[in-house]
Amino acid sequence: MQMGDVTNRMEVDWDRVVTTELPGRREPDWLEEGDILFAAKGNRNYAVVLTDVPDAAVCAPNFFLVRVDSQRAFPGFVAAYINEGPGAEYLQRAAEGSRIGNIRKAALGAMPISLPPLPVQEKVIELKQLIDAKDETLRQLIANRRQSLFAALAQVTSAGDVAERGEPL
Repeated sequence: MQMGDVTNRMEVDWDRVVTTELPGRREPDWLEEGDILFAAKGNRNYAVVLTDVPDAAVCAPNFFLVRVDSQRAFPGFVAAYINEGPGAEYLQRAAEGSRIGNIRKAALGAMPISLPPLPVQEKVIELKQLIDAKDETLRQLIANRRQSLFAALAQVTSAGDVAERGEPL
């Protein structure tokens, strides 16, 4: 799995993932449901929670694999904390590099996180899902408005006078 396989909705498009043979003697860290992948390189650092993971999937080296103790934390809460909470601010300060940001594994591992009880984490996840759904609705509305504007402009300009090249408007 590579960075390009993550959609704008922070989901993995497993159909786009490239299949390959893995050389080497050691057994890979196979990805599991609920794993968090953190994109550590680039100007957009983010965490994505894996769902619907196929058998024998691995991630590219520009991701850090994070597994949480399910008795203490929900992966969705930890990813939200990293992406949008105080964790994001911490990682922004910890980023190295002048042109392309880079988060070291040690910096990610040292990120302080205060875990509320699981029911509170669940409420935060539900709130995030509601916000994401509203964002998607607004994105669709904006796209529809732009399409309406394009259609209106095409309609009024096809019926109007056509300016000759070099003729002032």
